[in-house]
Amino acid sequence: MYKGLRIGLVGLWGMFLSLASHAGPIVIDQPQANDAIQINAFAPVGQSFTANSSSIETIELAVRNFNLPGNEFDHTVTVTLFGGEGFGGPQLSQSTVDVDAILGTDPVGIFRWISFGMGNIPLIIGGVYSFLVFDSTPRFGLNYNLGDVYAGGHAYNADLGFGTYGDVVNNDLAFRVTTTTTALPEPISLSMFLFGLLLLTCMRTGRLARRSRSGSRSIPTAGCPHRS
Repeated sequence: MYKGLRIGLVGLWGMFLSLASHAGPIVIDQPQANDAIQINAFAPVGQSFTANSSSIETIELAVRNFNLPGNEFDHTVTVTLFGGEGFGGPQLSQSTVDVDAILGTDPVGIFRWISFGMGNIPLIIGGVYSFLVFDSTPRFGLNYNLGDVYAGGHAYNADLGFGTYGDVVNNDLAFRVTTTTTALPEPISLSMFLFGLLLLTCMRTGRLARRSRSGSRSIPTAGCPHRS
Protein backbone atom coordinates (compact mmCIF):
# COMPACT_ATOMS: atom_id res chain seq x y z
CA MET A 1 0.00 0.00 0.00
CA TYR A 2 2.71 2.44 1.06
CA LYS A 3 4.75 1.63 -2.04
CA GLY A 4 1.78 2.39 -4.26
CA LEU A 5 1.17 5.69 -2.50
CA ARG A 6 4.83 6.63 -2.90
CA ILE A 7 4.66 5.98 -6.63
CA GLY A 8 1.52 8.08 -6.83
CA LEU A 9 3.18 10.95 -4.95
CA VAL A 10 6.20 10.82 -7.24
CA GLY A 11 3.85 11.10 -10.19
CA LEU A 12 2.09 14.03 -8.51
CA TRP A 13 5.44 15.77 -8.03
CA GLY A 14 6.26 15.31 -11.72
CA MET A 15 2.91 16.78 -12.68
CA PHE A 16 3.51 19.76 -10.41
CA LEU A 17 6.90 20.43 -11.98
CA SER A 18 5.47 20.17 -15.47
CA LEU A 19 2.98 22.88 -14.59
CA ALA A 20 5.80 25.24 -13.66
CA SER A 21 7.00 25.73 -17.24
CA HIS A 22 5.59 25.19 -20.70
CA ALA A 23 6.28 26.07 -24.29
CA GLY A 24 5.64 29.74 -24.72
CA PRO A 25 4.44 31.91 -27.57
CA ILE A 26 6.10 33.25 -30.67
CA VAL A 27 7.66 36.51 -29.47
CA ILE A 28 9.15 37.60 -32.81
CA ASP A 29 7.13 36.83 -35.92
CA GLN A 30 8.46 37.94 -39.29
CA PRO A 31 6.71 35.71 -41.86
CA GLN A 32 6.83 38.12 -44.79
CA ALA A 33 8.77 37.04 -47.87
CA ASN A 34 8.74 38.04 -51.51
CA ASP A 35 11.67 35.89 -52.62
CA ALA A 36 13.92 33.00 -51.56
CA ILE A 37 17.67 32.73 -51.06
CA GLN A 38 19.95 29.71 -51.45
CA ILE A 39 21.80 29.16 -48.18
CA ASN A 40 25.03 27.72 -49.54
CA ALA A 41 25.48 30.07 -52.52
CA PHE A 42 24.91 33.26 -50.51
CA ALA A 43 26.86 32.19 -47.40
CA PRO A 44 27.16 33.50 -44.79
CA VAL A 45 23.38 33.72 -44.50
CA GLY A 46 21.72 34.84 -41.29
CA GLN A 47 19.70 37.47 -39.46
CA SER A 48 20.10 39.79 -36.50
CA PHE A 49 17.25 40.52 -34.08
CA THR A 50 16.50 42.41 -30.89
CA ALA A 51 15.42 40.26 -27.95
CA ASN A 52 12.03 41.06 -26.48
CA SER A 53 11.96 38.15 -24.02
CA SER A 54 14.35 36.91 -21.34
CA SER A 55 14.98 33.53 -23.01
CA ILE A 56 14.92 31.82 -26.40
CA GLU A 57 13.56 28.34 -26.98
CA THR A 58 13.59 28.04 -30.77
CA ILE A 59 14.42 29.87 -33.97
CA GLU A 60 11.99 28.93 -36.74
CA LEU A 61 12.85 29.34 -40.43
CA ALA A 62 10.82 28.95 -43.61
CA VAL A 63 12.97 26.33 -45.41
CA ARG A 64 12.47 24.90 -48.89
CA ASN A 65 14.20 22.59 -51.34
CA PHE A 66 16.15 24.82 -53.71
CA ASN A 67 18.34 22.48 -55.76
CA LEU A 68 17.27 18.93 -54.93
CA PRO A 69 18.53 16.87 -57.92
CA GLY A 70 22.10 15.76 -57.25
CA ASN A 71 21.99 16.90 -53.61
CA GLU A 72 19.70 14.25 -52.15
CA PHE A 73 22.48 13.17 -49.76
CA ASP A 74 22.35 16.58 -48.02
CA HIS A 75 19.97 16.17 -45.09
CA THR A 76 20.80 18.79 -42.47
CA VAL A 77 20.78 22.52 -41.81
CA THR A 78 22.58 24.09 -38.83
CA VAL A 79 21.66 27.31 -37.04
CA THR A 80 24.17 28.96 -34.69
CA LEU A 81 23.20 31.79 -32.33
CA PHE A 82 25.70 34.55 -31.46
CA GLY A 83 25.61 37.42 -29.04
CA GLY A 84 25.76 40.85 -30.67
CA GLU A 85 25.46 42.11 -34.21
CA GLY A 86 27.04 39.77 -36.76
CA PHE A 87 28.86 36.49 -36.25
CA GLY A 88 31.94 37.66 -34.36
CA GLY A 89 30.42 37.61 -30.89
CA PRO A 90 30.25 34.72 -28.41
CA GLN A 91 28.53 31.56 -29.62
CA LEU A 92 25.53 30.96 -27.40
CA SER A 93 23.79 27.94 -28.92
CA GLN A 94 23.70 25.70 -31.96
CA SER A 95 21.13 23.32 -33.43
CA THR A 96 21.26 20.91 -36.38
CA VAL A 97 18.02 19.54 -37.83
CA ASP A 98 17.43 16.74 -40.32
CA VAL A 99 15.52 18.92 -42.76
CA ASP A 100 15.32 16.15 -45.34
CA ALA A 101 13.10 14.17 -42.98
CA ILE A 102 10.63 17.08 -43.02
CA LEU A 103 10.82 18.38 -46.59
CA GLY A 104 11.46 15.11 -48.40
CA THR A 105 11.03 15.69 -52.13
CA ASP A 106 8.79 18.75 -51.83
CA PRO A 107 8.98 20.89 -54.98
CA VAL A 108 10.90 24.17 -54.94
CA GLY A 109 7.84 26.33 -54.35
CA ILE A 110 6.83 24.55 -51.13
CA PHE A 111 8.30 25.71 -47.81
CA ARG A 112 7.84 24.51 -44.25
CA TRP A 113 8.48 26.21 -40.92
CA ILE A 114 11.27 24.27 -39.22
CA SER A 115 12.23 24.75 -35.57
CA PHE A 116 15.85 24.85 -34.40
CA GLY A 117 16.09 24.39 -30.64
CA MET A 118 18.22 26.94 -28.78
CA GLY A 119 18.01 25.27 -25.38
CA ASN A 120 15.96 27.94 -23.61
CA ILE A 121 19.09 30.00 -22.95
CA PRO A 122 18.74 33.42 -21.27
CA LEU A 123 18.72 36.63 -23.29
CA ILE A 124 18.94 40.27 -22.31
CA ILE A 125 15.77 42.08 -23.27
CA GLY A 126 16.71 44.84 -25.70
CA GLY A 127 20.01 43.13 -26.55
CA VAL A 128 20.99 42.37 -30.15
CA TYR A 129 21.65 38.78 -31.27
CA SER A 130 22.41 37.16 -34.62
CA PHE A 131 21.99 33.67 -36.03
CA LEU A 132 23.96 32.04 -38.83
CA VAL A 133 22.37 29.42 -41.11
CA PHE A 134 24.65 26.78 -42.65
CA ASP A 135 24.05 24.22 -45.41
CA SER A 136 26.93 22.27 -46.95
CA THR A 137 25.40 22.01 -50.46
CA PRO A 138 23.12 24.11 -52.70
CA ARG A 139 20.08 22.01 -51.75
CA PHE A 140 18.18 24.17 -49.26
CA GLY A 141 16.93 27.74 -49.40
CA LEU A 142 15.14 30.18 -47.10
CA ASN A 143 12.22 32.53 -47.55
CA TYR A 144 13.62 36.04 -47.90
CA ASN A 145 12.18 39.53 -48.07
CA LEU A 146 13.65 42.20 -50.33
CA GLY A 147 12.74 45.24 -48.25
CA ASP A 148 12.93 46.16 -44.57
CA VAL A 149 9.94 44.62 -42.78
CA TYR A 150 11.55 43.92 -39.38
CA ALA A 151 12.87 46.95 -37.50
CA GLY A 152 14.83 45.01 -34.87
CA GLY A 153 17.54 43.65 -37.18
CA HIS A 154 18.40 42.71 -40.73
CA ALA A 155 19.52 39.89 -43.00
CA TYR A 156 23.10 38.77 -43.62
CA ASN A 157 24.23 37.28 -46.91
CA ALA A 158 26.97 37.65 -49.48
CA ASP A 159 26.55 40.23 -52.24
CA LEU A 160 26.80 38.25 -55.46
CA GLY A 161 25.68 41.12 -57.66
CA PHE A 162 22.05 40.01 -57.86
CA GLY A 163 20.41 43.42 -57.56
CA THR A 164 19.11 44.29 -54.11
CA TYR A 165 20.24 41.04 -52.45
CA GLY A 166 23.40 42.92 -51.46
CA ASP A 167 21.42 45.58 -49.60
CA VAL A 168 21.19 43.38 -46.52
CA VAL A 169 20.58 46.25 -44.10
CA ASN A 170 17.19 46.71 -45.76
CA ASN A 171 16.34 43.01 -46.20
CA ASP A 172 15.14 40.32 -43.80
CA LEU A 173 14.80 36.58 -43.57
CA ALA A 174 11.41 35.12 -42.78
CA PHE A 175 11.88 33.90 -39.20
CA ARG A 176 10.27 33.42 -35.83
CA VAL A 177 11.58 33.32 -32.27
CA THR A 178 9.82 31.45 -29.47
CA THR A 179 10.43 31.44 -25.74
CA THR A 180 9.53 29.27 -22.75
CA THR A 181 7.33 30.87 -20.13
CA THR A 182 7.15 30.01 -16.45
CA ALA A 183 3.66 29.84 -15.06
CA LEU A 184 2.27 29.51 -11.55
CA PRO A 185 0.30 26.27 -11.05
CA GLU A 186 -3.46 26.52 -10.82
CA PRO A 187 -4.87 26.58 -7.25
CA ILE A 188 -6.44 23.12 -7.54
CA SER A 189 -3.15 21.60 -8.74
CA LEU A 190 -1.26 23.26 -5.91
CA SER A 191 -3.82 21.98 -3.40
CA MET A 192 -3.43 18.41 -4.69
CA PHE A 193 0.32 18.65 -4.40
CA LEU A 194 0.18 19.99 -0.82
CA PHE A 195 -2.29 17.27 0.14
CA GLY A 196 0.12 14.69 -1.23
CA LEU A 197 2.96 16.11 0.85
CA LEU A 198 0.75 16.06 3.96
CA LEU A 199 -0.19 12.43 3.31
CA LEU A 200 3.44 11.43 2.89
CA THR A 201 4.36 13.23 6.13
CA CYS A 202 1.55 11.47 8.01
CA MET A 203 2.63 8.05 6.71
CA ARG A 204 6.21 8.63 7.81
CA THR A 205 5.19 10.03 11.21
CA GLY A 206 2.87 7.07 11.82
CA ARG A 207 5.63 4.53 11.09
CA LEU A 208 8.06 6.27 13.42
CA ALA A 209 5.44 6.42 16.17
CA ARG A 210 4.71 2.70 15.92
CA ARG A 211 8.40 1.86 16.07
CA SER A 212 9.01 3.98 19.18
CA ARG A 213 5.83 2.97 21.00
CA SER A 214 6.64 1.27 24.35
CA GLY A 215 3.30 0.79 26.00
CA SER A 216 2.34 4.46 25.89
CA ARG A 217 0.09 6.13 23.38
CA SER A 218 1.85 8.05 20.64
CA ILE A 219 1.25 11.75 20.29
CA PRO A 220 -0.59 12.53 17.05
CA THR A 221 0.91 14.95 14.57
CA ALA A 222 -1.18 18.05 13.94
CA GLY A 223 -3.30 17.65 10.85
CA CYS A 224 -2.76 13.88 10.55
CA PRO A 225 -5.34 11.21 11.38
CA HIS A 226 -4.29 9.23 14.47
CA ARG A 227 -4.93 5.66 15.47
CA SER A 228 -4.20 4.42 18.98
